[in-house]
Amino acid sequence: MRGLTSSRQLFLWFALTLISVPIALGFHYLSIPAAFLLGPMLTAILFAQKNVVLKPHKHIISFAQAVLGLMISQALSVNALNQISQHLGLFIGGVLSVLIASTALSAVLAYRRIVPGTAAIWGSSPGAAAAMTLLAQDYGADVKIVALMQYLRVILVTLTAAMVTHLFVPSTPLPTEHAHFIEGHIDYEGFIKTLILIAVILLVSLRIKLPSGPLMLAIASGLAVSYWHDFVITLPQLLLLTSYSMIGWHIGSKFTGNATRYTLKILPNIFFSITLLIGFCGVLSWGLVRYFGIDPLTAYLAMSPGGADAIAIIAASSHHIDLPFVMAMQTCRLLFMLIFGPMLAIQAAKLVERRSSQHV
Repeated sequence: MRGLTSSRQLFLWFALTLISVPIALGFHYLSIPAAFLLGPMLTAILFAQKNVVLKPHKHIISFAQAVLGLMISQALSVNALNQISQHLGLFIGGVLSVLIASTALSAVLAYRRIVPGTAAIWGSSPGAAAAMTLLAQDYGADVKIVALMQYLRVILVTLTAAMVTHLFVPSTPLPTEHAHFIEGHIDYEGFIKTLILIAVILLVSLRIKLPSGPLMLAIASGLAVSYWHDFVITLPQLLLLTSYSMIGWHIGSKFTGNATRYTLKILPNIFFSITLLIGFCGVLSWGLVRYFGIDPLTAYLAMSPGGADAIAIIAASSHHIDLPFVMAMQTCRLLFMLIFGPMLAIQAAKLVERRSSQHV
């Protein structure tokens, strides 16, 4: 939006925040995953329909990416990594099966030109929704479509997993615990060290021009310092929620009127492809039960395609679930997607676009 005075921009940012907060809180208390990303994203979309496009400064987005990267590194626990190393074949087989299925579905969407090639590949990646959305943008994909596909998948996977858990363990309540937004006690020494680490990450990312550099450097740095006992990454809840909101506003600002109409047009096909992926993962979980003797609910949650944080909450709500196994499988897929996802997405997109051009 051009020609706005500073006071006008300040008023619009205040309005954007004022509307985003209750929507995010509503999503949060309905147990909708990534509520503080989806709420601001939805609000920014509504503003964009009126040609009011408010984008956080690129340095703020870089800071939010660094925070997100450190949060992801904390989710990759040492215990989960140890369990992966002990049953490497099983985990690689499970991860590759889901990846092949998601790639096949994305290839169909791209080949039939329902979704542009690169967006189809990135949007179908089964894990790390926020990271894949940010990476997709830096690699030139249509971030609007990628965000739609990724977060619709996260929501559908979470709702399906919650329903399946309720069916297997009727007495287990659905997740109702909610984070405290303002913590009573913060490790200020750890927080200051974390801010210094983020500053170093941002400075290095300016020198090393990598796609989503702050995000990837933060993940690597977070894993590295996790072995340093004197360094504890401290990310206050308020900082995390603010970072999610910034990324949500950044994504939502791209949904202008024409873009929104297009995404609504392709929504049924995306919904159908996600449903097929969830069904395929259900078949894979049956294989874990049949041939490896794993508890059915544990197997289903382990193979759920993405939404690791929400899956962790659901799994932790029942004593009948092998939580370490579930998180180890989710962690393995997350690691694989972060390391190999960009490379596979680029190559697959090139192949799909080459084949499509031959039929023009």
